[in-house]
Amino acid sequence: MVEEFIEPLEENFYEQALPLRGKHIVTQKEGAHLGDVMDVYLDPIAKRLSAILFTKNALGMGEKFLINAENIEALGEDVLIASDKSCAIRLSEATEIPGVALETFKGVKVTTLLGKNLGIIDDIQLRPSNLRIGEIIFEDGKRLVVDPSEITMGEDAVLVPEDYTSKVVIQVAESESLMGRLRSKEREWRNTITDRTREVGKWMSRTIH
Repeated sequence: MVEEFIEPLEENFYEQALPLRGKHIVTQKEGAHLGDVMDVYLDPIAKRLSAILFTKNALGMGEKFLINAENIEALGEDVLIASDKSCAIRLSEATEIPGVALETFKGVKVTTLLGKNLGIIDDIQLRPSNLRIGEIIFEDGKRLVVDPSEITMGEDAVLVPEDYTSKVVIQVAESESLMGRLRSKEREWRNTITDRTREVGKWMSRTIH
């Protein structure tokens, strides 16, 4: 038996992973708005997007449609670009939905190969260039950038290498971050300058009169 060779997809680990739910879907061919992403399906073996589910109703009601990953041209910060209107399949007419719903992984623990729990999954974000899993968001707000080739995705546990323990990042509120402190200090300086300017103006007004 000849083993099938799958060429590895090039990864850019500095690329920001993006969420999919709620994004507007626009077609490349017609420039038409199809609807908003309602649910996401992942291929747990390839660790990449397999399909998206959407509805034309902004409230998520009404008839549901499916778009397979091969018909997605681009994942942008605000909009998802699909090839054309014909790529949207009515869910009622689909023979099967490829992959596993993202919702299946929500609440699943991420555990290292030595048995240390890193957190509980709240969301999974994808790399725009290849639609592969790029980042796991935990329920407590912490984040973990992952290499899809190094993780195992199961419906009961997601396994990662032991060195991922040091890769969990705490999302710091802006007020606590360096940039937040600098902006806060800048606001203080501006307020001080404004107050001093007013005081000088009042003093000059009294002196003149």
